[in-house]
Amino acid sequence: MKLRILIASIALVAAMASCGKDNPSDTFTSESEWSIIGTIGGDSWTKDIAMKTDGTWHAAFGVTITDKDEFKFRRNGSWDTNLGGLSSAKANKGEKVDLAQGGDNLKIAAGTYDIYLAPENSIAYFLGKGAAFTHAAEGEVVKGAELKGEYSASLDPSSKLSGITYQLNVYSFADSDGDGWGDFQGIIDHLDYLDALGATALWLSPVNASQSYHAYDIKDYFSINPIYGGKGASAKKAETKLKELIDAAAAKGIDIYIDYVLNHSGDKNPWFTDACAGNAPYKDYYVISDNYSKDVADGKIDNFAGQTDPHMGSWHGISGTKKSYFASFDRSMPDLNYGPWTTCETSPAFVELAASADKWIQLGVNGLRLDAVMWIYQCNTEANVKFLYEWYNHCNATYKARGGKGNIYMVGEAYDWNADVVAPYYQGLPSLFDFPYYGTVKDRISRGRGSDLGATIKGIQDKNKKEYASRKHTHSGGFQDAIKLSNHDENRIASELGNHDQKKRLAGAILLTSPGKPFIYQGEELGYWGVKNSGDQNVRQPVYWAKGESVPRSWSGFDMSVISDGMSVSEQSADDRSILQLYRHFAYARNTHPALAQGEIVPMSSGNSAVAAWKMKSSKETVLVMHNLSSGEVTVSTSETPGNVIVSSANGEIKVDGTSVTLPAYSSVVFAL
Repeated sequence: MKLRILIASIALVAAMASCGKDNPSDTFTSESEWSIIGTIGGDSWTKDIAMKTDGTWHAAFGVTITDKDEFKFRRNGSWDTNLGGLSSAKANKGEKVDLAQGGDNLKIAAGTYDIYLAPENSIAYFLGKGAAFTHAAEGEVVKGAELKGEYSASLDPSSKLSGITYQLNVYSFADSDGDGWGDFQGIIDHLDYLDALGATALWLSPVNASQSYHAYDIKDYFSINPIYGGKGASAKKAETKLKELIDAAAAKGIDIYIDYVLNHSGDKNPWFTDACAGNAPYKDYYVISDNYSKDVADGKIDNFAGQTDPHMGSWHGISGTKKSYFASFDRSMPDLNYGPWTTCETSPAFVELAASADKWIQLGVNGLRLDAVMWIYQCNTEANVKFLYEWYNHCNATYKARGGKGNIYMVGEAYDWNADVVAPYYQGLPSLFDFPYYGTVKDRISRGRGSDLGATIKGIQDKNKKEYASRKHTHSGGFQDAIKLSNHDENRIASELGNHDQKKRLAGAILLTSPGKPFIYQGEELGYWGVKNSGDQNVRQPVYWAKGESVPRSWSGFDMSVISDGMSVSEQSADDRSILQLYRHFAYARNTHPALAQGEIVPMSSGNSAVAAWKMKSSKETVLVMHNLSSGEVTVSTSETPGNVIVSSANGEIKVDGTSVTLPAYSSVVFAL
């Protein structure tokens, strides 16, 4: 009797489980933030189809799709986070569809479907209406990965090889006194953290007195924002505190670079007030015209460099006069005027700005990041290059006169995704941010195709090197390609990759195994996400130092979602599988291996479309780099037998059998050769 009851109970449980499987809509009871948007039902991308969620999967049931329909998935009705296909080919009923942030429109044969989405794993299924859903396990999110390789929290400053620069927003990095603003002391207090990340330099957001939290609207180029000196500080005390930071960082082998804004000032800068009043010499510091339409047509606007199309920007009236001023970005940021480009270095504005830079170089600053360099002469490359090499030569002379080692570091923001546009700027500067590199890395990770990654990176850098070879500036210390992922002006790389845990880890590993000078943006090493749809501050969040601690918030309101469990430095430092530990391990490998830090890239064929492979070769060693950009395990053959693992990140074992290497999904490895 008891046995019959037991058998009946087992049968009932099995029947209930089967019922749940055959009727999956029963478990999808909560409203989802994800929806389907497209031409389904003739709505022509105007109406979202709602989805339900079971906490992991998101689903819409009984959706009728025609043969001509195209569609995507998006979150919160916003295009900032949207998932599409890896290609424009039609999806197949019942098969797993791999997705990517911002991917191609999806299509499928006409029919009525139950549609399932696992956004964190970037996959979807299109099943016939009412079909059993048997893919629940595929939606489970795998967090972190096993790391192998040597690691030490600190290195002797003289042994750091990597050239890693950490970009930080002073206002949001660390608040030492509880006033809600990050400050210089906060950075000093966390130099050990930056040292453990392998940093050899810090790029500070603009530190000069300014009008807004982001400080790209300078009021006084000769003074420091008092807020960075601590609660109640004066500008002079803030300057003293900056010097303390420079000296404390130098003791750890870390240089300080500051952001310099040369295209424009703030409209509350006294120079601009005097210029609007027509006072000499400031009336020539800005782009001001009595009749801008005629002056533009006649080619008389100096910083248009003879062009009639400025490509971007607007003219704005000056109150109480008939004059107008030009601003490339916002009316609160009037463009500075350096006169005819052929003699820009003699203009009053150039001379004054150069004097201000001299002050900070003489204080101990070892590098400058130059903002918006393409807009100094409105995208006229020849004119901009002339300005930049004159600026570099002046600052480098000041640096050398101070007793600086080698040449001053200077990197420009020539914001363009086309390498042919960016490369010529190497004639004017020794280093430029490689936006084409970032675009390539992001695209290949999104699509899970790495076979041409090494060759594409080399092709971009070869163009840059060719232009550097014809440089007009005094720098001769060697070409430095500033490779990066996202920055303070872009959607964070995590969001660009759908906040896919394994993909954002892969991005960090690729960055730190690529040739060039890597820049790590504040929070990137912690896996931060964020998009700009409701303001730039949402990609500039503070570092969350310890679980439960407050973060600086007085500078601006921002998306607090990343300030959550598991995201703090303290938690990730204690978790050997965290993304922070990945950055630390790969940075350590780069700092201790000349081939990774200073080597030339030699692309290799992996024989598999998903696997990126290249050698990094220096005069002292050669290493083999491999990344599996796909969601599945792959086995590839190499032309040489891999040696010991220098560093790796993988969920599963990386296996070597002669020249055969088996790589788990989304894994990265560096072998000695």
